[in-house]
Formats: sequence, C-alpha cells, structure tokens
Amino acid sequence: MIFFTLILFVQSCFWKNEDMTLYPTNGEYLEYSMNQLLNIESDNNYFENNNFIYHYEPSVPNVQIANAFNEIAHIEGQEFISVSSNQTHFATITQENHVILYEWKNLNFQQYGQVVEIKEKYKCYNINLFADIYVLLDCYAEEHFYLLQLVNTSLNIVYSIQANKPIKSQMQGIYNESKTFLIYAQYYQNLSIITLFSSQFKNLTFYQDQFIQIAIPLRKNPFLYILYEQYISQFIITQNHTFLQKQQQYFNEEAEAEIFQVYYNYQVYSSCDQLLINFYPYNNRIITSQYLGCQNNFFTLFQFNNIYSNQPKLIQSFLNNQFLIFQSQQYLTLYKIYELMPFAYTEIKNNTQIYFNIYDNYLFTFNTKIIVYELKIPQLQINLTDQQVQGITYDITIYAKQYNLISTSICKMFMSITILDQNDTNIYVMFNKNFYQYRSISDYEIDQQIFVGYSGQLLKYTVNKDNKQFGQFSQTTYQEKLLYINEQFYLAQLSYCFINNNYRNLCLIGVTNELIQIFFLLMDYNFYEFFMDINIPIKAQSLQVVSNDYEDLIIGVSDNNTIYLYQIYAIYNPPNYSSQEFKFEQQFQQFLITYNNLITLFINQEIQIMNLNSTDLVIINETIINQLFNRDSQLKFNPIQITVNNQQFSSCLFINNINNVIIISIDQSNIPIPISIIEVKFQIKQINIVNQQLVLSYICNYGFDLCFQVWSIQNFKYPFFMRNMPNVQNKNNIQILSDDWFFYVQFQNYNLYVYNPKLPQHMSLYYLLILSSKLISTIQYSLKSILYFETYINSLSTEQNFQFKVNQSLNFSHSYPQLIYNYTITSLVNQTANQTTPNQSLTYLSNFTYFQPKTTITVDLLIQDLNLTDRTFTIPVNIILDRQASLCYFPKSSDVDKIDKKVDQFDQQYFTNDECNLTNFVYFTKNIDLNYTQVTAVNNKFFILQNNSAIRIVNQYFEFLQSYDYSNLNFTECLKSTSYNLSLSSICQNDTAQYWLSIYFDSNGIVINRSLLQIAYKFTYISKISNIAALNFILGSYNQNSQNLYLLNPLNNSIQLLISDCQDFSVSLYNSSLDMNQSNLVIIIYISNYYDVFYQYLYFNKYSITQSNFLVLFSDNLLYAQILILQIIDKQIFFLITSTEGFGYLLFYKLFQNQLSFQDLITTIPAYVNDDIVLVPNFVYSNGFLLQQFKQGNTYIIGVYYITDLLINNLEEPILMLGQLNSTSSEYALITNIEDRNATCLALNNGSILYYPIYTRTLKCHYRQNRNAVHVNIACQNDFSNGAYEITLILPELDKPSKRWIYSLITIISFQLIGFYILVKYRMRNIGYINTEIEL
Repeated sequence: MIFFTLILFVQSCFWKNEDMTLYPTNGEYLEYSMNQLLNIESDNNYFENNNFIYHYEPSVPNVQIANAFNEIAHIEGQEFISVSSNQTHFATITQENHVILYEWKNLNFQQYGQVVEIKEKYKCYNINLFADIYVLLDCYAEEHFYLLQLVNTSLNIVYSIQANKPIKSQMQGIYNESKTFLIYAQYYQNLSIITLFSSQFKNLTFYQDQFIQIAIPLRKNPFLYILYEQYISQFIITQNHTFLQKQQQYFNEEAEAEIFQVYYNYQVYSSCDQLLINFYPYNNRIITSQYLGCQNNFFTLFQFNNIYSNQPKLIQSFLNNQFLIFQSQQYLTLYKIYELMPFAYTEIKNNTQIYFNIYDNYLFTFNTKIIVYELKIPQLQINLTDQQVQGITYDITIYAKQYNLISTSICKMFMSITILDQNDTNIYVMFNKNFYQYRSISDYEIDQQIFVGYSGQLLKYTVNKDNKQFGQFSQTTYQEKLLYINEQFYLAQLSYCFINNNYRNLCLIGVTNELIQIFFLLMDYNFYEFFMDINIPIKAQSLQVVSNDYEDLIIGVSDNNTIYLYQIYAIYNPPNYSSQEFKFEQQFQQFLITYNNLITLFINQEIQIMNLNSTDLVIINETIINQLFNRDSQLKFNPIQITVNNQQFSSCLFINNINNVIIISIDQSNIPIPISIIEVKFQIKQINIVNQQLVLSYICNYGFDLCFQVWSIQNFKYPFFMRNMPNVQNKNNIQILSDDWFFYVQFQNYNLYVYNPKLPQHMSLYYLLILSSKLISTIQYSLKSILYFETYINSLSTEQNFQFKVNQSLNFSHSYPQLIYNYTITSLVNQTANQTTPNQSLTYLSNFTYFQPKTTITVDLLIQDLNLTDRTFTIPVNIILDRQASLCYFPKSSDVDKIDKKVDQFDQQYFTNDECNLTNFVYFTKNIDLNYTQVTAVNNKFFILQNNSAIRIVNQYFEFLQSYDYSNLNFTECLKSTSYNLSLSSICQNDTAQYWLSIYFDSNGIVINRSLLQIAYKFTYISKISNIAALNFILGSYNQNSQNLYLLNPLNNSIQLLISDCQDFSVSLYNSSLDMNQSNLVIIIYISNYYDVFYQYLYFNKYSITQSNFLVLFSDNLLYAQILILQIIDKQIFFLITSTEGFGYLLFYKLFQNQLSFQDLITTIPAYVNDDIVLVPNFVYSNGFLLQQFKQGNTYIIGVYYITDLLINNLEEPILMLGQLNSTSSEYALITNIEDRNATCLALNNGSILYYPIYTRTLKCHYRQNRNAVHVNIACQNDFSNGAYEITLILPELDKPSKRWIYSLITIISFQLIGFYILVKYRMRNIGYINTEIEL
C-alpha cells in the first residue's frame, strides 16, 4: 500500500494518537501542549474539529491540565455600552445610563463604590480611566459635546463645545514627554476628527480627515496610528502640541482595511509597535496582517487569511506576546501568536464588552454576567520542583469534548507518567505516532525527521533497510562545511541583516588584525559574497553586532577603555558607513549594543546606558536599583555580566548580579523600568538567553561540576524555574555560548555539548560534536542553528534529520518501488541502552519517464490473443510498456531512418519489420478556409470550430455539418468557450465590452437558437469558463487583480465573486437530470492559493440562485495546479487533482449529510514535467479517456491516458501516458466512442486543424508453426529518454497433426480379432473331432 500526504479532515474525536508515556525527571517542571500530545491537526473547520475542553482521571499529585478559557470568577452584570480599566479597577457605562465601578483584587471581581446615574439627556459613548485617577465620559446632548468627569458620585462638565453626535467615538489617555494628554476621536459619515486635550482638558489641537480608526500603544511617548482603507499613517505629538505625520504604509491587499489593534511588547521587537490589521475581501474571508511600526519603517511581520465566513463580521481584535483574539457578535476566537489556525473559541452574547489585560492574560467579558477568564495554551502541566520522588508511575486517562457543545461521545487517551531519577541514562519510548508506516517521495531525495518520541541523552540513530539498492540514507542533523570562508577571524559574529528586501538574511562580521570584514551569507543556496571591509584603529578585544529599525547594521569593537561603533547604511550602494568613538576614563568589563543603546558594564560598580549618539546618559548603580524595585531588604548590586536578546530585538537587559538575575527594560529615553528579579541560592557564573528560556550556569558539587538551571522567561514579569540540565565536569577553559535554539558547552579539547533547554531534562542533552576548532559564533536560522568555526559555516537542526536519496539507476517495472526500513536508537552516555523504531515503508513516486537502457520482458500469450487462420497474434502495447512513451518502433526497421532524420513522429502510424507490425497514434492535418481560435466538443457528438465571426460544426470524423455566421455582432475576438449538453457558451469581446454568447443546437448539430448577455466587467485575462444551464462561471482577473472565480448571474446580469486567489475549479450537476422548475444542486470544487481545496454548493432554478458557505475539502503541504470532477454516480464523486509538479491523484468522495467525506484514493498519474516541460491546467475527461496538457517552449503537448474503471483501486500501478500530440495552441477538444473504446481529438495548430484519432496501440506478429516463442526487440522514447525492450512472447499449446491414430486403430482391430477367436472357440466346445478322408 502507498501512503500519500493528503491531510483529510475528520470529525473531532478521530484523534491520530496512541497510548503515551511521559518521563519527567524528579525536580523539574514540564508543560506539554495538548495539541502536541494528542496530535490534533487544526484546520479551517475549527468549529467542528477543534476547541476541546480537557480533564483527566483519576486525580494524581503534581499533574494538572490547563484549558484555553479558564474561568476564574463571575458575578451578575448588566448590558454595557463601554468599559475602561487600569488593570486593577474598571469603569463602565450601562445601557440604563449608569456608571458602575468595579475592582479586581486577589482574583476576586466585585463592585466598587456606588452606582452613579447619568442624566437622561446625555447620550454617552465611552468611559475612560484617565491617568489612572480620573474617570471621564464623552457625552452628547442638545447638539453639544460634553466631557464629563466623575468626582465622588457627581458628574461634572470639564469641557464642552457645539458638536453633532458622531457615529462612534474613541477616547484614550497617553503619557508624552512626561506630560499627560487625552486623545479623543469622533467618526462621522464622511469625516473623522482627532482632538488633543491637556491634563487640564484644554483643547490643544485637532486633525481631521476621512479615516477609519485610531490606535495608540500602551507605553510612554507613543506613536499615534491612523487607519485608512488603503494605508496606515504614523503620527507623533510634537513639543508644540501638534499632530505630525512621520510615515505611511500602503497595503498590498486588494481588500479594504476595517479594524486594527496596536500592541507594544518590550520583550520582542521592542524598537517597534506591533499592529494587527484586519481586511475584508469580497468573499467574506478576513485577511489579517501583522506589521511592525518602527520609528523609521513599517515591516510586514505575519499574514494569514483564515478568519472565515462562519465567523461573522469582526468587532475588534486583541494581541499580546502569546495570543491573538478576535471578537465577533457570537464568538471569541483564540489564536496562538504567529500560528495560522485557531485553537479555541468561546461563545459570547451580542454587544458583549471585552477587556484584555495584555500583561497577565486575564480576559474580562461584560454582559448580563461578568466573567473573568485566564487564557492559556491548553497543556498538561507536571510540577515536580518541590518533590523528591522517583520510580513512581501514574496511569491516567485524558478526556476531551468540544467546548460549549453537547457531544454524544467523549474522546479519550491513556497516558502513563513515570518519574525518573536525576541520573537516569536509559532510553524510553514515549510514543511512536509520528513514525508513519507509509510515506512517499516524488523527487529523488527526501528529508526524514525523527520526531521527539524517544526520551534519552545524546541519542544516535542508525538506519536499517531491506533493500540496499533502493537508495542511501545520510544524516543531515549536523551538516558540515556548508560554506568555506577564505579568512580566519579571531573575533566573529553572525547577525541578521538586510539583503534584497529580506530582513532575516544572515551576515558574518569578522575581525582580523585591524580590519573588520563583512560577508553576506545566502544559506538557502550555500553561497556567500563579500560586502565590505572597515579599517579600525585598535586591536579589538570584543565584538558586538546588531541591526536597527533603519535596516542598518551596527558594529561595535573595543579594547580596554575605548569603544568604536560603525553604522553601515543598508540603503546605499556602494556601501557607506559612519563611525563614533566612545572613550571611558576607566576600564570596563563588557559592552552591549542594542538598536538604540550602548550599554557598558564596569565590574562590580555600575552600568552606563546611553543613546548611540552619545546622549541621555543613564547610570544604574545600587542606589538606582533599590529605588526601582523598592524592596523591603537592601539589594546588593555586584553586576558581573549583562546580556540582551538581540535575536529577538529586545530592549530588556538581564544583569548577572552573582546571587540573582535582575531584569529591567530600557525605554526609548534610556529610562530603566523594573521588570523582575530571579533569586537563587548559588553564585551564578554566567547567564545565557535561549529564546524564552534563561540558562544559569554555576559551579556545584564542591567545585567539581558545572551545573545548569533553566528558567522560563516567556513572561519577563513572572519568570519561574523549569529544570536542571545534565551537568559537566568543571574543567579549565570551558566556553559557553547560546542562540535562540541551543545552549553550547565547549571543552578544552574542542568537544561540544549541545543542549536544548526547551526539552525535558532527560532529553535536554541533545547532541555531541567532536570538533577540532573553537566555536566562535552561532545564530538561529529557521529550524536550525548556524555555527561558525574559524573558516567553516556548519548547521545543526532542532530535530534528528536524515536525507534519503533514491538510486537513480534503480530498476523497477510497472509498480512504484518500495523500501522497508527502521532505526536503531542508542545513547552515547549509556552503551547498553537501545531501542528500535517501528518499520516504515517508503514508496518512490517515480514519474516513469526514464527508460532503462535495456529491459527484458516475458509475456505469456493466451489462446484468444492468437488468430489461428493467418497465424498471428495481437496484444496491446501497454502491457509491455512500463514507462510513459510517446513513440515505439523497431530499432532495425527501415522506418528508423525517418526518426533519425527527425521527421515528425506523428505522421508515422505503423512501424514494421519482417515479422511484426507496431501501431502508434497518428494525426492528420486538415486545412480549412478560415482561421479559428477556439475548438469545443458539444455533448460528445460534434466539434465546434470558432472565431470572432462564425462557427463551423463537424462530426467525429471531421465531416462538415453546418456553418453559422454571427459577424453582425461585430466581435473582435472570442476568448474562451465551453459547452453544456447541446449548447456552446463563449466569451467574446469588442473594443468596449465583453459578452457571454450562447448558441444552441439540435442533436444533429444544427443551430436552433442564440442568446447574448453583456458582462458587467471587462476581464483583462480569462483562464477558464464553465457553464451549467443558467450558471456561468468565469476564472480570470480584471484591472490587474489576482485571478478569482466569478459567477455570472443571468437573472440580474450581475457578477458575483465566489473565491479569491483561485488557481483552478471544476463544476458538476449533482442531480441526475436538470429541471429548472425544481431546485438543482451544483457542486463546485476549487483550488485556492495552491494549497487549499474547497467545495461549495449552488442551488438554482429559473427564479433564484442560492449559494452555500464554502467548506474545506482538504489542505496539505502540496501545491495544486488543476482539478477536474470526472463523474458523479449517485452520491459518489470522483475527481482528479494534479499538483504543480504534475502528479495526479484520483480521489473518491461521498456526499453525506451535506458534506463530502473522503472514501478512497483510487490511483495516481505520474508527472510528465521537468525544468523544460511544465503542466498546463487544461485537461478533459470523457468515458475513460483523459487528456492532459503540458508545454515545452512554444509547443503544447497533449498526453493521452486511459482510466479503465473508476472503482478499481490500484495504488501500486499508476496510469501511464499512452501517447501524445504536439501543437502550437492550447486549444483542443475530445469526443469519445464508448462502444468501440476509441476517441478523436481536434487541436488547433498554426491556422490548421490536427485530427488525432485515439485507439488501442497494438503489437501484431506472425508466429511459426514449429516454435513455441516469438522474440521481438522494440525501442521506445519520450521527451526525457529512450530505451530498448527485449520481449519474449510465449505461445500457448496448440494441436499438431500426428500418426498416433494409426496405432490406436491397429490396437482396436487386434482386440476385436482376439475377442472373435475366443467367442468361436467357446461355441464349438461340444462338437467332436471330424476326420475326413478322401480316397483317390
């Protein structure tokens, strides 16, 4: 059996899981994502296939399950108009015109103070907790705007002005240049106004334009963002209290922007604001884009388009460093940041007011009931940090059912949790679910990942396989010498840099003598190029590199008391740079640079922070630290190391204070902001940041060992201990480095331990590298780390990887070749420990285009293959061929000269030698009187040749039936044509408009009627049209937009967008017959964005057309180019889908409860493409015959295939191309004859018609009477290769003339004589002897 990677969506409880065992180590804290544990594959139908609420039984110590929405508290509420909060207190306006205050304290939510009534004349829009002390309301009455302030239980007017009521308004307080301001926005029908108020509510300035929304991040000196339909603007508030626009960002999306949200995260991208912008395309699917709004640029950070029409129009969205939240009228939908699919939702009432605390993930929903949730990634939590237990096993069952839904069954999974000792070095099997039994490859090589299903240290994987000739596995987890740098640097650093508009490219900055050299690294191509060098005046002792939001590269080098900074400007070509010198009076121990700061550490004294332009110097010493954190006890300040996470573009500074780690944030004015302190009971030697983990290295075990602790810093405010990692001996000259994937410990002999702090303790010692040089620099790049060693660039992947390469001389016949293999797992720290993975099967999906030089075949003939009269036999060629062939011939035939002289292969129907005759497909050129641009088959009865003024009707044998002239319509061109039953539909155009032309025929091909419909749009490009009765479908684009699928509705002559970014589609009438007086069902299947395959229903009659929501059929990592519904039988739907690589899948679905459910993968069609030959999405099917089109240069290739039976499942043997026709046009059509199993194809070719009969290709040979076999040699070729076949055809036993009948006759006569003699003797037994004597 073959496994093909088609991710087919199933109902919620159909988990792809098995029993699992976890192996936490005594003393550690573990978190496992529930989606990861249960292998739940999210999809776009998340309302049906995701969103579980979990629990487990029986309850055991130290194990908990966190759900997405964890209810913390609830109280009775009211219907609210507006809510504002300063995180601890809430101010609200109710529908009853009351102001109610609430307090959130110690996880309790309760009303605070008295209810204040608002005068009935006021219509209030918003409430705001201004400067954390004032409660302000914006209200309107008597054509005036009133700003009201709540003082005790009174509402006082602090500002008023004449104004009309807006559609909506916004109000937010900000801190700018140490002052407090209020920003107020009013939105009218065609005008919006922003007003700036001082803290004394004085109107300072205003700005007006036709914009949609404003948003302001929660930080000091913020930018103001103003959203328009096609772009967004960034403003600042000047010292003169005016709004000044800094920059604009235009959107690439076709849709218009609707709402957005702004978030500032000091942990990541802290030089910029993060903007979440939602767009509404015409197909009701919401596109969401995330941008970085920096001081000098906008960057696109992330985009996805999976907020679908089953989610009503969005009201607002929220984001922080963990979650994206989308609020609609009925749902709150939860996404994990940077992930495409939602993982949870909860139902809410209409008009619910939402407040989301971005710092601690508490979500407050205000309606008739006020509910407080804590948001979490659904996960299993095992906390053994305060436990001293080992060897204990807990058996639990995890249950899940869909949130807020009544389910008839509950999904469950069995799990064991075994607690290990700190020194355990065995290998344990956690699960085998990721080892697919059946996998396939379509290329000559494939990467195989060994997923983390085995627990152990320094695991080594060895491949075992059953067929050594099939191919070769090579380990690619660690790849050496990807790049060789022809320079040896004693200081070097890898850094992200800006290359070719890609911000995440890599640079290598190296220092040699008194020179800095910069190289661009193109890791996807294993290529580098020299960029520039810089002379420096010192022998550098340290090097620091960072990028800023100008896309510039900043390089710092230092000696004892001097730092030189060099800023390389990305926008200049040739490169340009500026330099600065910073000289200090005393020697410093360490310096760092961020996007905005120079940070210098003076040992055990102080830390100095200044801007890169030498301004705003801030000194952090013991006094400042104690003022910042305001602790009960005095904090000693003895900093020995500082670090920042420049790979995450963070402004947070981590200070190694020997007995603790101090975390502070540095704002854009260099003001330190206290975050948190990590207290430990040992002296910290070094700290390293590894993504969201902080690793503390310290000397332990009486100085003999070096130990490592891992702390979670996912939320800098609340760090917590997670685990220890295996310790090493404390030797001299140990070097410790890290990047965003790994933690590295290198010994004096250059051996390198690689840890993954994210993995459980028993698995965290990940890899051992035996090296001969020092590791100088590392950086995270995609799913691997890039390592620099003196002159070489290597890489290390986060998962154990093997690359498999198929042996290109592998010999196989009609079936896809297969390999059975597994892995033996051993540990480098325990030689006696081992495990073996389950067997896996790998199938090579060959394209069957490369012939073997010589193939030997034996065929046993049947008596029905023979013609006994003329002593010949005939067999179809396809039982011999095991490759896709365009031509076969006898290599020693006289016809070979024609092939060698490159005569067109298709004008030669027969090849002969002395004994055999071999047929090939042949075409005939038909010259005609007019130049036709379209050819269409109608009702499988006749062909229509068409141009802008007339059609010509011919039958299957190209016999003329009728001509029909419509030149009076004055078309300049007819672009596309299609047919349905006895009608021809075309899109034709003149200089001003495009028209849908319909021509109707009788069964003899005679025109009986015509209709014309003007199209509302004029398409610039049309790739395909289709028609079913009154439904007309157009796949194309206009105004240079992307290719979309449209429905031309003849009932109101309108164009309706069905799907954006549509690659191909296929439609079919579901009901067996068409009745316009009844409701008819049409099924549409289409490919969107190459990845996703959707389907949709249309119900129509002569009065109306009703469209259903689109549903996901499947989605995976393949790119698809074309799709075609082959046949619908009862509720069974057969369709063919082809990848962009040309590989075809014949799939079988059933309609069940208004949804298509997968039944089977019937068979496959190999690719017929390479760098020169590409697939053209233009295939047709009729009665078993399939024609598929390719293009090579200016030549179109029509491949011929035959599908014998749609219900015959044969995955091992694919359907091969039987022959081909070449033409110069993409236009062709097909008519089939089901009784004779032949067909005819017409194709346009340079003003003529190619007539192409399709039949069964045969080999016919004479046989001799005295031989039992016939030997035939044939040669075959295609556009890729050629090869020879040595065929032995074994004749069946035949009757031959014989003389055996003579012997049989003699034997019969002999038996008869003997019998007669015995009978005579028996009858004369009583007669005496007669003695006759005659005398003469």
